[in-house]
Amino acid sequence: MLKELRAVNFAIIDEALIEFSEGLNVLTGETGAGKSILIEALGLALGSRSSEEMIRFGSEVATVEASFDISKLATVENWLNDLGYSCEGELILRRVVNRSGKSRAYLNGSPITIAQIRSIGERLVDIHGQNEHQSLLNPVSHMPLFDGFLGLNKKLSVYQASYNDLVTARDRLAKANSNRMELEQKVDLLKYQIEEINGASLKPKEDTALTAEKNRLVNTKKLLELSSSIVNDIDEAEDSVINITNAIRSLFDQIVGIDPSVKPMAEKLTESFYGLEEVSAEVRQYANMIDDGHHGRLDEVDERLELIKNLKRKYGSTIEEIISHGKSAEMELDTLSYDLGNNEKLEDAVAELTKNAGKLASELDLERQKGSKKFSAAVIRLLSDLNMGKVKLAPKFSYEESEDGYLQDGVKQKLGPLGFGEMELLFSANPGEPPKSLVKTASGGEISRLMLALKTVAREQLGAASMIFDEVDAGIGGATADMLGRKLKALAGSNQIFVITHLSQVAKYANAHFRVEKKGVKDRVTAKVKELTEDERIIELARMTAGTNSARSNKSAIKWAREVRQEVKSED
Repeated sequence: MLKELRAVNFAIIDEALIEFSEGLNVLTGETGAGKSILIEALGLALGSRSSEEMIRFGSEVATVEASFDISKLATVENWLNDLGYSCEGELILRRVVNRSGKSRAYLNGSPITIAQIRSIGERLVDIHGQNEHQSLLNPVSHMPLFDGFLGLNKKLSVYQASYNDLVTARDRLAKANSNRMELEQKVDLLKYQIEEINGASLKPKEDTALTAEKNRLVNTKKLLELSSSIVNDIDEAEDSVINITNAIRSLFDQIVGIDPSVKPMAEKLTESFYGLEEVSAEVRQYANMIDDGHHGRLDEVDERLELIKNLKRKYGSTIEEIISHGKSAEMELDTLSYDLGNNEKLEDAVAELTKNAGKLASELDLERQKGSKKFSAAVIRLLSDLNMGKVKLAPKFSYEESEDGYLQDGVKQKLGPLGFGEMELLFSANPGEPPKSLVKTASGGEISRLMLALKTVAREQLGAASMIFDEVDAGIGGATADMLGRKLKALAGSNQIFVITHLSQVAKYANAHFRVEKKGVKDRVTAKVKELTEDERIIELARMTAGTNSARSNKSAIKWAREVRQEVKSED
C-alpha cells in the first residue's frame, strides 16, 4: 500500500507530505484546488513522463517521493530482489526533475532507470484518472479482466508455459529451414575454420617463444663468436682464467702448508675453479647447440610465425583468442549440424507442442464461452447500481485461421499468448443502440464506472495493491452516488483505494479523508493538503452537501453529515 506521498516544488505545491491509510482514502476540495495535481505527482514517482512545466515557478528542481509498504506483496518483493534491490518490506520511489525537463529516478536511494521504475509502478498502483482510461480503451486489456472474473488465471498460466515452448520450437525450426543454403555455407566455413585452427596445433605463448628463438637464430654468428671468446678466455688461452686460477691455487697450497688457518680461503678458490670449468663446459654445449641447430631452422621458425600471424588476422589478436574461437566454432557447428540434420525431429516436436497447446487453448476457450453471460450479468448488475441501468455489455470473441494453427472443427485456429483469438468488450449505454467498441461509445465517466465495476467483480485477481479513481462519480448523484460509495468501500476491503470526488455520499465512506485547497502565501498561491479530523470531516461533508452559504442550509447539512457518519461507523 501507499504509505506516504511527498511533493516539493511540484506545480502549485510548495511542499506537501501526506500519510495515507489502508482501505478507502478520499480527496475532496473545490474545483481547481489541486486534487488532480496530487495524482500527477504520484504518477511522476511511478514513472510517467517528466517536463519542465511540472516545476513550481521560481524553483529549479521538483521532487516527488512515494513510500510503499510491500510486506504483503511477495511477488513484487521477489521481483525487486531479482533486479538486485533489497527492500525488506519497504519501497521508496523518488523522481527529481530539473529545468531541462530531464529527471533522475531512485529506488530506496539507489539510481534506477525510468523504464524500471515504470514497470515497478504498474505492479503497485492502478491509476484511472480523467485522462488515464487508455488501458480499458485498449481491447488487449479486456481478456485479463475477463479471465480474472472466471478464475482462469492458473489455467492460463499452464497454457502460456506450453505456448512459450511451442514458440521456441517454432523459432528453432524456422531458423533451420530458412536460408538453408546459407546455413550449409556457414557449416562449411565453420568446418574450414576448425580444421585450420586445430591443424595448426597451437600452444599458448608459442609465438613469444618462437620470436625469442628467431632472435637467437638471426644472431647465430655473433653468439658463436662471443661463446668462443668466453671459452678461450676461461679455459683455452695461455693466460686463461682457469690457468691463472690454477697457479693461484698452487700458491694457496704453499700458504696452507705453513698456516692451515688460510685453508677456507683456498677451498673457496677451489670451488670457483671448478665453477669456471662448469661454465666453460656449458658455454661449449650452448655453442654446439646453436651451431648444430641453426641450419634450416630459421626458415621453419619464420614459416611458423607467418602461420600464427595469418591466424591472428582471422581469429584473434592472441593465440589464446584463436584457440577460443576454434572452440566456439565447434559449439556453433554442433548446433547448426543438429538443426540441419534433425528437421524432421523438430517438425515432430512442433506438431506435438501445437497439439498440447491447442488442447489447453480449447479448454480455455470453452470456459470463456460458458462464462461470458455470467460475466456480462455481473458487470451490468453493478453498473445498474451506479445509475447505468440500461447498459449493454457483451464480450466479442474473434478468431483467426493459421496454417500452423491447431485443427479444431475442421479449421486451423491460430494460437496466441492468451489462447485462441482475442476478446473485446462491446458496450452501449443507450437503449436501442447496439454494443460497440468502448473507444467509440463510452464517455470518460462511463469508462471510469465501468472500470470500477470490472475491478469489483475481479477483485481477487487484481495485480496492483492500490487503485486510484479520479472523479469516478461524474454525472451521478443521490442514491446512485451512495451506492457508488458503498462499492468503493467494499473494493477497499481487499485493496487500498484512492478517490477524488465532489460527492459527500461517496466521501462519507472514507477510512481517511483529505481536503485539498488553495491558499495564498506571500502573494503566491499554493495547494495545501490536510487529513481531516472527525469534526473537520463533518464540516467538509456539510460543505459538499449544502453547496450554499445559507446558515440554515449549513446547519441542516452539518446535522445530516453527523448522522451519516454515525451510520457508516455503525456499519464498520
